[in-house]
Amino acid sequence: MGEATYYCKMKFKSEELAVVHYPTVKKFFSEGIAAKEFWKTNWGMLSEEFWPEFKKRFPLISRYIKETFPETDNDDVLAALINFGEKTDIENLCFSDSEIWYSASVWCFAEWEPMLSFICEKVGAKFLWVNADHIEPFDCLQFGDDIMKPAPEKERTFYIPCFWQMYGTMCVKATSLEEAKQIAIDDTPLPAGSYIDNSFELDEEGVDFEDGQA
Repeated sequence: MGEATYYCKMKFKSEELAVVHYPTVKKFFSEGIAAKEFWKTNWGMLSEEFWPEFKKRFPLISRYIKETFPETDNDDVLAALINFGEKTDIENLCFSDSEIWYSASVWCFAEWEPMLSFICEKVGAKFLWVNADHIEPFDCLQFGDDIMKPAPEKERTFYIPCFWQMYGTMCVKATSLEEAKQIAIDDTPLPAGSYIDNSFELDEEGVDFEDGQA
């Protein structure tokens, strides 16, 4: 089977918490690497012989298997669940502010979601992981509320036709009221006025104008 490089980040609420929990995280990954080697060496051992020794050597990994996959036997399925990388990969475990980073070369069908869920629940962190070959793969893993949001659309300028009503008083000189009304309609400039509440409306037929173009 082929191999792939996996990358993960575990994010804590503060850098201090990352430092406090680093030994537990390192112990978990170190046990996982050793557990895989034990499985490879003792593949085919009867379950009643395998599991007592496994639990004695790898207590943290045993808890992970028991709590996450209680029906798992010492077969190929177990191999996928404890594929934490090789011995030298533990050197990739490192800090970045309030995060702990880890990467390893593993079996391409290795399952990191359950193991990261287990350890991060124990130490109060959240996690992201990816299976990829990037120049800077950790840059692909970003925490925050905008993880799944698409990139914002480019801002454009729209010209929205609208109208509203005003109320005012005209001063008109005339010989009669009827003449004054007509003069107000035909010849008198609009006076300063006051906006009539709730009179604003959009001209829906003209709302397709963008950037000043029809």
